[in-house]
Amino acid sequence: MSKDGIYQDENGNLFSKVKDDLFIPVKKVAIPLENIQATNGVIKEQNIQKETANYILDVIANAKKNHNHIDSIQVYLPQATNSRRTYKGYGNKTYFEETVATNYHSEPADVNQSPWGTYKNSVIKGIVEYLIGEAVDKVTYNSYSIASIFASAVPSSVPGTTEVTHYAQLFESKTTKHTYVVEDGQYLFGSLTEKASGKFENFISIPGVSGGNKRGSDSKISNIQTQNYSSADKRAYYGYVSGGWVERIESYQYGQATFNSAYSS
Repeated sequence: MSKDGIYQDENGNLFSKVKDDLFIPVKKVAIPLENIQATNGVIKEQNIQKETANYILDVIANAKKNHNHIDSIQVYLPQATNSRRTYKGYGNKTYFEETVATNYHSEPADVNQSPWGTYKNSVIKGIVEYLIGEAVDKVTYNSYSIASIFASAVPSSVPGTTEVTHYAQLFESKTTKHTYVVEDGQYLFGSLTEKASGKFENFISIPGVSGGNKRGSDSKISNIQTQNYSSADKRAYYGYVSGGWVERIESYQYGQATFNSAYSS
């Protein structure tokens, strides 16, 4: 069974898949969100690496700044009692990996305002924005039919001239890998890579209709990932000598609305 990129065996033991044929035993640590003192306490107690810790603190700070909501943060740490905390990877270097799983949801935002007769025949695109090193890239990952989203939500009696408002809320599950190169007992940050999945919950506001807002079907975000997520050790091999390489999922464009990812710079 796999969740957050972490696998669990029949005995409940957790493993991180660091290579196609290599799994490292890990333990799950819940990050407290009630106050920064508690968060820092767990980071210190678990000896979480500096770059991983800074990422966690930035996720929490950015959510507050953007008025969004972190539902949970889990960190998967190689078990300290196990000799396989590290692994041999690309270039025969020794690597260490910490994984952060964040569940998050946004505030609602308007996706579109349009006459229903026109809007019901349209399609909206889901576009993800990545930060890749110093560059920004945008990729269309899906298209969603308005008719299919609101097929059972809008009464057939609604006139086509009725101005409707489509709004949505993002629910995101993101997995972030921090990969370190180990040299002379030092853990040198090599790369940050990410993957995410989730959904948009869709609602439509129709003037004059009993009950006001109507819930449509969800628009699923299938697994998306940065370009080196599956080869994080190779990216770390080339990145650690210059302070580390960062690939991040920044935001989603959905219709006319932009939703920040759980971390957005």
